Amino acid sequence: GATYRDLGNPTAGDRVVTLTSVKDSGGTANGGVDTTTSGLPAAETVTVARLNHAPTLTTTAETPTFVEKGGAVSLFSGTAIGLGTGDGGQTIRQLVLTVSSVSDGAAEQLTIDGTAVALVAGSTTTSGGATVVVTVAGSTATLTVTRGGDFTTAAAQTLVDGLTYGNGSVDPTAGARVVTLTSIRDSGGSGAGSVDTTALSAAATVHVTPVNDAPTLAATGAVAADTTTAIVSLFSSTAIGTVEAGQSITGLQLTVAGLADGPNEILVVDGQAIALDVASSGTTAAHGLHYVVAVSGTVATVTLTATDTPAHWQGVVDGLGYRNASTVTGTSGDRVVTLTSITDDGGTANGGVATATLARAATISVVVNSGTPSITPPTVAPFIDLQRQTLSGFALSDTLGGSLYTIALTASGGSIHLDLTGIGVTAGANDSGSLVVTGSKAAVEAALASLAFTPTRFGSVSLTLTVTVGDSVLIGGMKSGTTTLEMVSAATPPPAPPVEPPAPPPVVVPPPVVVQAPQIVVPPPPPDVPPPVAWVPPTLLSAPAEGAFRVPVVSGPVRAGGDAGTVVVVNRIADVVVASSGPIAVPVPFDAFGVTQPSVVVSLEATTADGKSLPDWLHFDSATGTFVGNPPPGARTVEVKVIALDNNGHSVAQTFKITLRPGGQTMLEHSPIDRPGGAVGRQGLAAQIRAAHSGAHRQILALAGSAGTPVTR
Repeated sequence: GATYRDLGNPTAGDRVVTLTSVKDSGGTANGGVDTTTSGLPAAETVTVARLNHAPTLTTTAETPTFVEKGGAVSLFSGTAIGLGTGDGGQTIRQLVLTVSSVSDGAAEQLTIDGTAVALVAGSTTTSGGATVVVTVAGSTATLTVTRGGDFTTAAAQTLVDGLTYGNGSVDPTAGARVVTLTSIRDSGGSGAGSVDTTALSAAATVHVTPVNDAPTLAATGAVAADTTTAIVSLFSSTAIGTVEAGQSITGLQLTVAGLADGPNEILVVDGQAIALDVASSGTTAAHGLHYVVAVSGTVATVTLTATDTPAHWQGVVDGLGYRNASTVTGTSGDRVVTLTSITDDGGTANGGVATATLARAATISVVVNSGTPSITPPTVAPFIDLQRQTLSGFALSDTLGGSLYTIALTASGGSIHLDLTGIGVTAGANDSGSLVVTGSKAAVEAALASLAFTPTRFGSVSLTLTVTVGDSVLIGGMKSGTTTLEMVSAATPPPAPPVEPPAPPPVVVPPPVVVQAPQIVVPPPPPDVPPPVAWVPPTLLSAPAEGAFRVPVVSGPVRAGGDAGTVVVVNRIADVVVASSGPIAVPVPFDAFGVTQPSVVVSLEATTADGKSLPDWLHFDSATGTFVGNPPPGARTVEVKVIALDNNGHSVAQTFKITLRPGGQTMLEHSPIDRPGGAVGRQGLAAQIRAAHSGAHRQILALAGSAGTPVTR
């Protein structure tokens, strides 16, 4: 019944148990023997095997907060690892831990043995030689840490105390990550009842706090020249992001630099035109964007606000446009539109950034239509009698140009004819004294090549052409140039019929006002009739000067105290009906006014009939005597007044109507000047000759043989 037991920390090995003697209780009196050493059982050997004891680990688990973009946070501290009693010399072979609620893939990492290990399936060797194997099930990552040659307890303690958590995502998932040490195993083995592994439950809870990132914007800014009043697109291929999913964009700010044309400079936002000359605010009709405009010097700052998706704001940026509506004047130069900032609704908590600073720019170079067109006339030989002659050779030139050219032709002493193929007629008519046509430069040049002129009188005749270049949408508006071609009909009038005897006695007339030969001498009118103005073929024109409008020299009454010359009305200006389907040009006839002395300088002005300024769409070129403009749609009548002023302080005026009729035909209404006693307006020379032949004007037509000596026919 004898047994062996070791109650201490046994040393492995054999234990030999030997029965060496047996002694009874009889004693040894009288030679008795109570002990024997023979015949005893053989010795027994007990083999002692030592058992392994599980290791121990104690630590303090932390509860840190990880803030986006912050440094990794420590998980455990004060770690102590022990081996079982009598297990001295053993090592730590394995450590297992888990991380729950993993949501951000490889961006979530634990630093183990000095090396960042991503919490995705795989194997990583640390800088200290450890091997970390990661497996993932659902949102839980399990990490098993081993090392060839194992860890000393001290090295294992350092490894646990060095564990940290980090998250490199720019949009980390908020919430807790629980890092749990689940087991530790030593090198003592587990055979014959030994235990080498201890289950653990030390857990560190990491609170992950996201921080708002500034939104992003990429766009291609336009670099373009702007010559028209049309809208120019500013940006394209815009891409906007909020970084954090589900956020919205709440605002955008931009500046427009280089402003110089007041309310004519316009920013188009969400389809709405916003003037950039003064501070303003409002809401766009299309999508309810609120805008605020602030102006400082030549720079306007525009702030747009609305809470909407990045995709919607991309459309807003791609839809931004610039427009310069200057149709009369304008300022050339660059307008630079810069996107300066964009804001999302992520806020600024924990150091977040809601607004990104931008420098995306578009540059629009405004080019004002400053080209001055010109017409170079051909050299024309004298006419043979009153025959049609082609006047080819007119040359057009301009420095800027446009898609539309308007030519206004006005004849004095003749009629005009053009081949109208490819061009439109906006006023006047073929085979008359006035014609206005429009078309491309090539079409207008082709029409001018066919220009024919038919004189309606002998002597001096003329043709005035005014070219207007550019569409009404050009910045700076349309520009005009004028030339006058003066011509002579070489034939003389037919002789007057013989005077039947008895010839009446010569009519004695007072000395006439002598202009230059040849001229028409007008006798004094009756006291109750205003003095008529007699027409002289325009061998002479009024004096030239800067901005002057040259008119024919005519004869008229002598003013008391000497005659320095004066401007007079010669022919009534006809009312005009114009088809209002595009730009118009209405010239004042060459011979509407005249002067009584060739030294007189005449200039023209124009107002409405009641003395007010012309409508915004209508402009009067005083040097060429032409009304030009681009009328708005619809029928309307404008009654205008043309005032002729001379350098001697005299002035006369005429009024006439310009009627705009959509789809109507262009026509002129010619009438003589109405004076008491009958119509006394200028007649053509041929008509005067015919009248002389009939005797109706025998005392009016005169030829001067020498200055001041009339010859009556």
